[in-house]
Amino acid sequence: MNGYPAARLVSLDAFRGATIAGMLLANNPGSWGHVYPPLRHAAWHGWTPTDMIFPGFLWIMGVAMTLSWARRVEAGEAPAALFRHVGRRAAIIFGLGLLLAAFPFGWWPSHTLALGSLRIPGVLQRIGLCYAAAGAICLWASGRGQVAWIVGLLGGSAALLKFFPVPGYGAGHIDEAVGNLAWWIDAHVLAGHTWSGAPAPGFDPEGIFSTLAAIATVVLGAWAGRILRAPVAGEVRAARLLGAGVALMGAGLIWDLWLPINKDLWTSSFALFMAGASSVGLAVFYWVIDVRVAALGDAVGGVRRECDRDFRGRGGGRADARLDRVERCGGRKRDAEGVDLHEGVYAVFEPAQRIAGVCGGVCRAVSRRGWADVAQALDCEDLSASAAIN
Repeated sequence: MNGYPAARLVSLDAFRGATIAGMLLANNPGSWGHVYPPLRHAAWHGWTPTDMIFPGFLWIMGVAMTLSWARRVEAGEAPAALFRHVGRRAAIIFGLGLLLAAFPFGWWPSHTLALGSLRIPGVLQRIGLCYAAAGAICLWASGRGQVAWIVGLLGGSAALLKFFPVPGYGAGHIDEAVGNLAWWIDAHVLAGHTWSGAPAPGFDPEGIFSTLAAIATVVLGAWAGRILRAPVAGEVRAARLLGAGVALMGAGLIWDLWLPINKDLWTSSFALFMAGASSVGLAVFYWVIDVRVAALGDAVGGVRRECDRDFRGRGGGRADARLDRVERCGGRKRDAEGVDLHEGVYAVFEPAQRIAGVCGGVCRAVSRRGWADVAQALDCEDLSASAAIN
């Protein structure tokens, strides 16, 4: 892929799907009495693969914002109109979070709906707040302005956690859930409306204070989107994304020496490290799917076009003879860059590739010659020979 990718970024969809798969696995480990440690959240400081899922979602949201909104702004849509869309969607997401917190609304015998103790923070609520705040930053702040917001949000939240004197506990009390600034704000502002399963009463892992650094996670994703929009070769984009990810992970690990990586507090070190990990992951997906596989797809497309010309030029004949030409053409043809399909990824799946060529020929027979040719293509001897290829 060279230049700005105008089509939908398939690698981003795949990476999002992999993140969703991780979420499903972490939420359904089989038995809550016997859970593999990687499928649990870290008890407090530190991280596990499960802790990468939520920041991954927020980071992906930032990438998608940049790619989607840039096209709409270039098409002439005003930022104010875009933000109205952002605000409406953020309100819907936040409302859905409250709706799920209230479900099943006291309709089940074992459930009582008490608005006085309804949890206000939550995963969807945080997504809605981060979407609105990061959307405003990305729509109205320049590139340098976005960097300033990232530094301000991460640096400011870190400084407050370390140096703000919490009444009754002092400053820098972050080694447990009670006594830190995030706990103190949640316990006072959201009194009675925090998660009952939190590490300490009054604390909420999706609380008010920790949302600040979570907003920076989305803006970091938006910056990754800027990398993917750069008018350079796909290999260069992948390399830049990988390099940025490694740098962010390194920064997060260094910052961890002063402010530990902690998901519940969403510390600045956690935000940097997880944004870097997501960047590395997407770089791999992008290089494999949108760079290498796309190049192979272009080569296959050229092969198909040449085979189509061959079919149209000669005309007539049995469909299975055409399938033989598909196999010869698709199996040995080199593209303009000298890539032999048998030497690439498809060489690993050569038997399946050739059978797929047969299926492709059947589809062409359907479109060009009708069911009579299909019947010939599905002759038992031909299928047996195709299945015997190794």
